[in-house]
Amino acid sequence: MKTKYTAIALILGSTLFNQAFAATNVQPAQAAKATSVSTVVNANTAMDDQDVVLTGYIVDSLGDEMYTFQDSTGVITVEIDDDDMAAIDIDATTQVVLVGEVDAEPNANTIAVDNITLAK
Repeated sequence: MKTKYTAIALILGSTLFNQAFAATNVQPAQAAKATSVSTVVNANTAMDDQDVVLTGYIVDSLGDEMYTFQDSTGVITVEIDDDDMAAIDIDATTQVVLVGEVDAEPNANTIAVDNITLAK
């Protein structure tokens, strides 16, 4: 009888320990995701899937939904759906706000744009 209680106590203890350990390991990833990147220089070194809100200029079209974006800190390649670009009238002197996330690539990060609006 005593061994049954000991076995049950060990099983429950290890289960609670595993749940507590798993919960503490989730927090750093959530904290990193909670902040967004606001400059190109930081986006170029950010982690994959990091949120970004960039203000600057679309200075070149690279074809196939890829564009060169520039702010005061540098340039980065961004991917914007054709439908989103068709909905907004811009040129290289029009300041825009891009909302999206970092696609960390081996050679250079890019930005997958979810939303593009005119800067106010």
